Amino acid sequence: MKTRFSEADTRAEFIEPALKRSKWKPQNICREYCITYSDGKIVRRGFVDYLLIHNNIPVAIIEAKRAGKRANAGLQKAIKYASNKQLRFVYASNGKDIYEFDMYTGKGQYINYFPTPDELLMKIATPYISLQEELHKAPTHLRENESIREYQYDAIEIVMKSIAKREGGILNMAPGTGKTYVTFQILYKLFQCNWNIEGANRKPRVLVLTDRQEMIEQFVSFFSRYGEDYILTDLSKEQKTGFSVEGNIFLSTYRRFSFKKKKHEYYKIYPKSFFDIIIIDAYKGRSISQQDILSDILKYFNDAIHFGFSGVPQMASDMFGSEPLYQYTLEEGIKDGFLSPVKIHRIRPFNLFGEWEITDSDITSPVSVRFIAEKLLEYLPPLGKTIIYCVDQTHALNICNAINEMYLIHIFGCCARVTTADGAAGKETLKRFRNGGWGAPVILTTVDSLSTGLDIRDLSNIVICKHIYEKNKLLQLISNGTHLAEGKECLNVIDFTHATLNLYNSSNCLY
Repeated sequence: MKTRFSEADTRAEFIEPALKRSKWKPQNICREYCITYSDGKIVRRGFVDYLLIHNNIPVAIIEAKRAGKRANAGLQKAIKYASNKQLRFVYASNGKDIYEFDMYTGKGQYINYFPTPDELLMKIATPYISLQEELHKAPTHLRENESIREYQYDAIEIVMKSIAKREGGILNMAPGTGKTYVTFQILYKLFQCNWNIEGANRKPRVLVLTDRQEMIEQFVSFFSRYGEDYILTDLSKEQKTGFSVEGNIFLSTYRRFSFKKKKHEYYKIYPKSFFDIIIIDAYKGRSISQQDILSDILKYFNDAIHFGFSGVPQMASDMFGSEPLYQYTLEEGIKDGFLSPVKIHRIRPFNLFGEWEITDSDITSPVSVRFIAEKLLEYLPPLGKTIIYCVDQTHALNICNAINEMYLIHIFGCCARVTTADGAAGKETLKRFRNGGWGAPVILTTVDSLSTGLDIRDLSNIVICKHIYEKNKLLQLISNGTHLAEGKECLNVIDFTHATLNLYNSSNCLY
């Protein structure tokens, strides 16, 4: 009788017969299955002894060890592979003993036999279904005479299902459709049932990252109106003293969160498992440096579930997958009556620059600046809140000065420039523009500073005085002005470069 068994002998003599007794058919067992995985720096290849498949879906990994070794001796390698494949169960066996490890609970145990395909599917599905029902039943927070729009409810439910499966993703929702409101309701539901990654009796710890401080202030302002049992911590104000660990919702710009002190990023003050959910607000995914910063942060907090909220349709993203979890577009919002219609006015200075070709030097010339200011006088009576997007900071200042010279008789100082060069003064100007009132500017000129997250509901006009070649960037600029407001019939887009031809085909389009 054979007393010494190799690993191959153990698989053939003991493990495969045990799988057969548990009703696993040969077509549901992949042997020596190749898996690619990343160690955080480079992509590597590895092999698992068995990959179990049910209904064409991978459901578990089995790591074999020769008879005489501990059954769970190769467990860590199998766990690494299972994490890459997002599998819940890992099995390790030496032919005599079978060890089962649950990736969801982080606990393992010895069992008497391999579960059957149906038993394994039930083990996988039951906690997910139970958690999904719990999250679904958790209440939302509604004030008097308030209701959740149908598309907002759909987005919330999709995120709840994704959290139940411990999966993240990106949601594309046009500006003005309530991304912050949806985020609030998602977090409120999680707080009500004390959901967290560990399954501990505590409220979740949530990290919200965005690209600008103004958006954090908007987020804090919105959440403070609902004032429930959570603690908001603005990390961007705590760099000198170190980041706080007290609170439920932590907010920062991702650049400040990744700021280095003594060669170490600030975010590494926190343990890797500190946060349960990370939300990237106003995610764009265009900038390589932005991608690198976010990628490093998300890799460090890999245990958390990651969600991105974007205002424009996204290209494929390594961080969030190729397809969005949910999408509600500008076009849908306008059609459903939740966003303002858009009217396009294309103005071409043919008499100045010929039939079609207009360069940046043409647009920024004194003649062109004067022409633009004069045309705006024709298109903007009565004067409504207006943002003009310019080629560069000098161009923005020149147009600003030209408009103020022409409007001097009517409104003193009606136009102001807000660019990155204007610093704190520019932020104060934007605040006055948003709030309105006596002496506040009615027109702003800018370059890229006001491209996202404005939340100025009574913005009436957007003027394009620069070339914009990216459709998503153009869509983002226009979306900033599509909020509904009392007395606002539509958003006027006045286009001096025909940039809107990439988005709308008609010369005067009321969408």
